[in-house]
Amino acid sequence: MEENHSFEPNALDSNWKYYAPTILTRQMVLKRKNPGALIVYGPLTITPDILVEEIEGKINEITVHGPLDYPAYLEETIRPKINQVIGPIRSYPADLSDRVVLGQLVLDIAFLEGLEDGIKLAILGALRIPQVLPNELITRKLEALYVSNGIYCREENQAVLARLLTVPRKMTVTPSDYELFETPLVLDRTALESLSTRNLQCTERVQINPEVEPELFDKKIDSILCSDTIFCPTELLEILYRKCNWHETRVADYSGELWIIDDIRQLPLFGLQALEGKATLVVFGELSIDPTIDPQLLTDKLFKVHNLGLIVCEPEQKVALNSLLGLRLGEILEYSELD
Repeated sequence: MEENHSFEPNALDSNWKYYAPTILTRQMVLKRKNPGALIVYGPLTITPDILVEEIEGKINEITVHGPLDYPAYLEETIRPKINQVIGPIRSYPADLSDRVVLGQLVLDIAFLEGLEDGIKLAILGALRIPQVLPNELITRKLEALYVSNGIYCREENQAVLARLLTVPRKMTVTPSDYELFETPLVLDRTALESLSTRNLQCTERVQINPEVEPELFDKKIDSILCSDTIFCPTELLEILYRKCNWHETRVADYSGELWIIDDIRQLPLFGLQALEGKATLVVFGELSIDPTIDPQLLTDKLFKVHNLGLIVCEPEQKVALNSLLGLRLGEILEYSELD
């Protein structure tokens, strides 16, 4: 059994109390000397290495503030002990001889070839298949497949995975003629010239650089699927809207320099004073505005503010920033509100 992550807080009394997402293993059960109630403030996953008699002898009842996942062979043992579960209750197909992965699995040929033929695979997390796999290999190695979270796969493998799933799950599918990008993508002239396809699927944000000519962008891109945000120069907006489903894609336009804040920073006065032209501010993290910055300087130097995080500023600065807002998914607080 592969374990990608686990949490094992200390029990505080005769009951079992855990204050984080918890993966309950046989080792944790055997450590307990006395029976008690199992209380988890978060999701609970029970691994398939625990014997029925060990559950019977150590757990009186179960309370979970989140989803509960357990192996199917413990069904008759677990159900009568449930006091309360705030979330879905799910059993997955597994016994002591099957393969279970805790956390996300990136499935590739090497992983499949390392499995025995005809096993049941349970993934207590998300399944990602970024590259096309031979369907014959998948069906030979897997008899059944359980995935507790989402599935990301190529279109070529979608049908065979759907047949193997014991419980239907939402699939995010990369079409066969698309190239998948799973890290932030910057589209400049060099990147556009080097693309092997004109159809892109992006799971992270996309930034189209301002030096990209409209003719080049129109020629090199036919379609963009993006599950995050596309930052597009205003001059290319009309072309971009022909390349994506703008009802489902989050697009943020910008002009001038693009300032992206991913962490905790301060916008200093000298930064705006030294700026030639304008900038567009994008906040994912936490940005504090230098209190000495005149609100008029903000409106003079910033084209737009896309707020997806937290901005802290003075009251007059907040008025100026509100007038510049594009995306409004974050929060703007005054310094006095932090006291």
